[in-house]
Amino acid sequence: MMANGWKSREQIMKDYGYSEGTFGDRMRECLESPYSSAVVSDTSKYAIIIEPLYQKFLMWRSEKIRNEKSERSGRLTRGKHN
Repeated sequence: MMANGWKSREQIMKDYGYSEGTFGDRMRECLESPYSSAVVSDTSKYAIIIEPLYQKFLMWRSEKIRNEKSERSGRLTRGKHN
C-alpha cells in the first residue's frame, strides 16, 4: 500500500477479488458517483485508488442498491393490491 491509504489498480483487484471486468465496472461507476475523487488518474488508465474514499463509495453503492430494491418491491406490492 502507498502512503495515505492509496492503492494501485492491482492491489485493489487483489484485495477485493475483482476480475478485470468487475474492476472496470466499479471504476466507471465510482467516477460517476459523488465519490469520483477516490480515483486518481494521470492518464486514460486508472492509476491510483484512494481506498478510504473508495470504501465510502462502496457503502454508498450498497445503500443505493438497497433503496432501489426496496422501491421496486414497494411498487410490486402496491401493484398486487390493485
